[in-house]
Amino acid sequence: MMLHVSQSVVLDYFSKQTTRLLEETHTHTLVLEQKGKLDISGRSLKRFIGKTLNLKNRIAENLELFRDIMQHRKSTALAWVIIALILVEVVNLVVEKIYTK
Repeated sequence: MMLHVSQSVVLDYFSKQTTRLLEETHTHTLVLEQKGKLDISGRSLKRFIGKTLNLKNRIAENLELFRDIMQHRKSTALAWVIIALILVEVVNLVVEKIYTK
């Protein structure tokens, strides 16, 4: 349950960050469309691009964590299926040995 809560909190955080960046991007592109030039200086533009790339990388890392968790769950389920099949085979072998005597 705590895993789901933490995932929800992380998703909310990145959703807010992404929404904020999208709004800021929309503002800059609207000015670019209307005036034909950006109203942001070179240094500020570089910082904005850096902030955007940094958020993108952090989201990608977070998604990689979720992918690893899901893959771990699938691996665990597969391992239990294999164990169950081996157990069925052993029980089958024991039953055959008992009834063939």
